[in-house]
Amino acid sequence: MPNAEKLPDNSKNQELPPEINQNITINPKAYEILDVLMDGYDRNIVPYCEVVLPQELKPDSLRPGGEYHGQHEHYMYFWNVCSYMSGRIKSDLAFKQMTAIFNERPDLFNCQILAQTDQSEIIEVLTKHRLGRQGLVAKNWTENAQKLVNEYEGDPKNLFKNEATYDDCVDKIKNDKGKGFRGFQEKMTSMIMYYFADEGLVPGLKFPPPIDFHVQRIALATEMITIDPNNFRKNVIFENALRNLFNEYIESRKINTLHLTNAIWQLSSTLCNKNIGNTSATDRSGDRLASTYEKIDPNNMRHAESWRRSCGRCILSAYCRHYVPSGTYYTQGVIQLVDKTVTEFATQVSLFD
Repeated sequence: MPNAEKLPDNSKNQELPPEINQNITINPKAYEILDVLMDGYDRNIVPYCEVVLPQELKPDSLRPGGEYHGQHEHYMYFWNVCSYMSGRIKSDLAFKQMTAIFNERPDLFNCQILAQTDQSEIIEVLTKHRLGRQGLVAKNWTENAQKLVNEYEGDPKNLFKNEATYDDCVDKIKNDKGKGFRGFQEKMTSMIMYYFADEGLVPGLKFPPPIDFHVQRIALATEMITIDPNNFRKNVIFENALRNLFNEYIESRKINTLHLTNAIWQLSSTLCNKNIGNTSATDRSGDRLASTYEKIDPNNMRHAESWRRSCGRCILSAYCRHYVPSGTYYTQGVIQLVDKTVTEFATQVSLFD
């Protein structure tokens, strides 16, 4: 990797500051930044005019007029797909493979049948369709189905009866010492509510966006929220601060949560992902991990083209102050900010000009 710079070592031997000592500050311009974001989303400018959401890869039988549209299997498809929304696999690939499984084995999306299915059978199906963590997912699927049958009449929509609030849903769904459902925490509670709302399966749901890496990256890169020290492990305190910010913004501006979620996620997953500054490499030496990233060179044409494909087309470029590489987050659970020190690049003819 040319011009590589080393990020702080994040091996298991290194002590990062405890969560309780983190100083989290909401930028007074946070709403202004979000307003710019939502304006771009509403006007369907780049990248929103170019993006197809992963859930659009769902089976045709779940679309209006399809055999299973609005039926029990429709709910269970999205309930099961949540097992692969943890960031270890690209969302579009997860949906593509889950759709192939649904078309082949719709019985695995019937809660009553799934609750009685041998886990080895599910492992075999997941392996055939090249989806990972087969043992864990098979256990999650069957045990969660059994719980749905025993406590919610075998129907996940019953979790959202009586205009349940987000906090109510977290209390029911979050896996906590045997209570709730395997694989579900606050983020995944938001995720299943997002899917059910997006599909029109459960109207009137109110919830914060799922706080994944993409949401954290946009918030930190634009400094709508700051944290000191800014080299930290992912943690509930920071995630809750983001949820509170978004909840207050949604209520203040009367924003549709679906639109805010889509706007943030699509910006990071399409534009930010294209920028070299947001990529890093992780190497292991014994039991220690070290991450490196390319130092941005204003005269490097590859770096210039990377910038034009990402930051050069971004509606939040005037607010963005940091790169937030994804590698350290997914391999070590660590978020690191790299200051943007280069904003002018060598001139060249670009496909994106």
